[in-house]
Amino acid sequence: MIDHEPRSLTVFQSEALLGLSRQVSALLELRRTSRRLQRELLDRDWYEAKLKEQQSELERENAELAEQSRTDALTGLPNRRSLGIELASALESARADGTQLAFALVDVDHFKTVNDLHGHAEGDRTLVAIAHQLQAHRAGAFVARYGGEEFAILMPRVSMASARLQCEFLRESVQSLVSNIPVTVSIGVAVLDRRGDDVAALCARADRALYAAKRAGRNRVEVAAPR
Repeated sequence: MIDHEPRSLTVFQSEALLGLSRQVSALLELRRTSRRLQRELLDRDWYEAKLKEQQSELERENAELAEQSRTDALTGLPNRRSLGIELASALESARADGTQLAFALVDVDHFKTVNDLHGHAEGDRTLVAIAHQLQAHRAGAFVARYGGEEFAILMPRVSMASARLQCEFLRESVQSLVSNIPVTVSIGVAVLDRRGDDVAALCARADRALYAAKRAGRNRVEVAAPR
């Protein structure tokens, strides 16, 4: 039965109820704090996940930019900047190891005529086809687009005689290339001179050999004489 008789609490009961109320208040506050912390943890996890996602995207974009800065957009070959880095490293290694190093410049013969008669689109297709041919027959060499209609071939640990044979093979492979437009290349080759060649000097000697090949009738390989 329900007792409707008003009664008074004892001092002990009052203190017990007061203590219980404080505990309830503390538990409610603890629950509110716990929920707030859970929300903050969830928010932190979300922000950390977004931060990692953005960082990954930034790293991917940086990698793409770095790749683009080293790659020729038309042919997909390494570009002149990438070649410079590779050439400097190869030259340093050749000096340290006492090994040989050959460098060749390849120029497409009468390329201006290709563009003038057939258009720049066909000229671009010709450059791409030659780039693929050089890359496919590089025999371990580093092939890059040097600029315009010129390519470069870096051949570490290759003697002058071997470099000439390899370049003759590359020249013949381009000449036999199945294409709408018959094309040939002239090639100038230089081998590292131990008496003080640097990157610029090696490139300059290959360039002189290239122009010697062009003056001699094109579609040929010329080797730079030692200094």
